[in-house]
Amino acid sequence: MKEVLLYINSFIFLLITLMHFYWAFGGRYGLAAAIPERFHAIGMDFKRGMKLATLFMTFVFLSIAVLLVYPMLSFDISWLNKSHRLLMFAIIGILMLRAIGDFNFVGFFKKDKRGLFARNDSRFYAPLCLYLACSTFYAVY
Repeated sequence: MKEVLLYINSFIFLLITLMHFYWAFGGRYGLAAAIPERFHAIGMDFKRGMKLATLFMTFVFLSIAVLLVYPMLSFDISWLNKSHRLLMFAIIGILMLRAIGDFNFVGFFKKDKRGLFARNDSRFYAPLCLYLACSTFYAVY
């Protein structure tokens, strides 16, 4: 059961990776719902820095997807064997923090609940982060 959860979570992270890859290379579908509206006003979603940040997050999500299934693969990387549990704990912590939010624009406890991003964050993004954190914790520890 725990391995199945890790494979499901890894697949979810692969889907998120593909979406970010698409956005990093110019895709626009769904982008408006993925960025808080306050960033639209300053044109941040079209700036080069935002594209680099999106590409960086693509790499991060892909790394997490691999780390989730790493113990079930036949690779043997000594430094990763020693630090895998610590990395998983860090990932779980980051996901929990994302679910809780910054108390302003993201997470369950955000103040600004207007707009498409805020609605999607409350319905999808924050619950998904909470699910990923809790199920990964259950499967790893």
